[in-house]
Amino acid sequence: MTGRRFAAVDVGSTRTKYAVLRADGSFVTQPQHRPTGEAPAETVVDIVGELDRAESIDAVSIVTTGLVHLETGSLSTFDTAEGEVIHDVPMARRSAEVHGYPTYLVNDCNAAAVGEWTFGVGEDYDCVVYVTIATGVGGGIVEDGRLLRGEHGQAGEVGMMCLEPFDGLVSTGIVGAWEAYTSGRGIPGFAKEVLEADDRESTLRNLDDLEAPDVFAAAAEDDPVAIEIVEQLGRYNAAGLGSVCNVVNPGIVTLGGGVVLNNPEVVLDAIEPHLEDFVYVEPPRIEVTDLGQHLELLGAVAYADLDTSRPYRAD
Repeated sequence: MTGRRFAAVDVGSTRTKYAVLRADGSFVTQPQHRPTGEAPAETVVDIVGELDRAESIDAVSIVTTGLVHLETGSLSTFDTAEGEVIHDVPMARRSAEVHGYPTYLVNDCNAAAVGEWTFGVGEDYDCVVYVTIATGVGGGIVEDGRLLRGEHGQAGEVGMMCLEPFDGLVSTGIVGAWEAYTSGRGIPGFAKEVLEADDRESTLRNLDDLEAPDVFAAAAEDDPVAIEIVEQLGRYNAAGLGSVCNVVNPGIVTLGGGVVLNNPEVVLDAIEPHLEDFVYVEPPRIEVTDLGQHLELLGAVAYADLDTSRPYRAD
């Protein structure tokens, strides 16, 4: 099985990463990326064609943000970089029709959890949870080598857990969603709410287009409002993680995604003081993933290599 080659494609709201990998997790080609664009299914078709011309491949494995529909090889919903939602995206179906390869489709966070289990911390724990804090917030759960899929393959949308049911910020229609506060897309809106309620001086007030990295940069420069925002983000993240732990009882939770990987110590330090306020079960170990920025690509291969995974095939 280690000789099988996969065209692994990680479709994010903003950009798409891709490479050819073997089933043992080794890279045949170096990861590349391009903008996802407004037609993500066609972006995948173009990428698979590029990889197919460059290397021999046996199958395609697509990991993506959004709600997958395994039976149809499509996404029920896909979140764009602008926060808009598009529906019925024929991601695996189009690739299989055009290129003819068996094509796997799975949510990126679910795949990353399988990647953690297979190539990371799985040998030391019975239950592993992976949570990404990136453009959005998502997760995946693996116990004894089995991915929690749910009825329609849509389990793990932890970022849609409601943390503020009354007058909360909104993400993709969900009031008070965890990702509406602490994701890369949510932090600017939350920061603006704090700035409106706090009259202290802050360099953040001088920015016309406030983005998540600006908040962390200002906090590093001892901006008092930015420090307060980061502390509050830590409490929201602790509430979200605590809720997941109480439901699943994992041995370890690994964190990834751009917000975490770009600010690992800051994010963990902000979570730690609040976690015991929200965890009822035996507290798990919580750490940043060791598998880095290519975890989702590794997860694509690990998922496709599971005995229980079934590819979409063109008629």
